Amino acid sequence: MATRETKAAELESRIVTRDRMRGWDELIRTVQVPADVAGVVGTGRSQLLQCAARDMTKAEVAMLLELVGVYMDTNRALQSHCAVLNKVLDELRGNMVGINCKISQLLAISDFRNPDSEPDEDA
Repeated sequence: MATRETKAAELESRIVTRDRMRGWDELIRTVQVPADVAGVVGTGRSQLLQCAARDMTKAEVAMLLELVGVYMDTNRALQSHCAVLNKVLDELRGNMVGINCKISQLLAISDFRNPDSEPDEDA
C-alpha cells in the first residue's frame, strides 16, 4: 500500500515539466521579446497586440516564435497541473462520501437505531 509521501511524490512528478511552473501567473521560463511587444504582453490584454504591429527583423520574429513556444509549453504545463488537481479533488470527494457514510452510521447509533437500516422518514 502506498504511503501518503509516496502518493505526494508521484503526484509531484506528474506536474514537473521540462521547466517548472512556480505559479498560475508565470510562464514556465523567461523569454525575451521586443520592448514594444513586452509592454503590451505585460498588460495581459491581447487586443492591444495590434498596437505593436509593425515590420520586424528576423531576430524579433525569432523572439516572438520563442514566446509562442513558451506559451504552448506553459499551457501544456497548466493542463497537466489541472489534471493532477482534478485527480486529487476526485480522491477527496470519494473520501468525503465515505466519511459522510460513517457520520450517518454514528448518528444512527446515537439515536439507538440500526446503522445498516434506512433512516426513518418520520424521524
